[in-house]
Amino acid sequence: IDATPLHVAMGLELNAKPGDFEEDDDTIPPFLVTFEGSARGLHIDNVDTVFVVGRPASAASYLHLAGRVGRATTAEDGGVVIRPGTVVSLCTKGSAIELTKWTKQIGGTDLEELVL
Repeated sequence: IDATPLHVAMGLELNAKPGDFEEDDDTIPPFLVTFEGSARGLHIDNVDTVFVVGRPASAASYLHLAGRVGRATTAEDGGVVIRPGTVVSLCTKGSAIELTKWTKQIGGTDLEELVL
């Protein structure tokens, strides 16, 4: 899998040079990896899927992480377009019960459980 830590892709590592990260750049790998705290406040266009590994600290954190997909963008005609997106949560059965409650609290859709 072609993946890069988010802080590296954004040029936030110690030896980064200005302009290392450009959202329109074709060199951004298809997978960016980060942890719960470092994803706060970021907007990256065209995110199709977010994988959440483990149970986030709170419903608000889960909403924030899930909110990296399905973002509102502006169409060429000035209208608002909501992009579809998918959130895949990998967690224990006990955490899945909590995620189901949180999803209902924030108005999300029903979760689909896949048992491995």
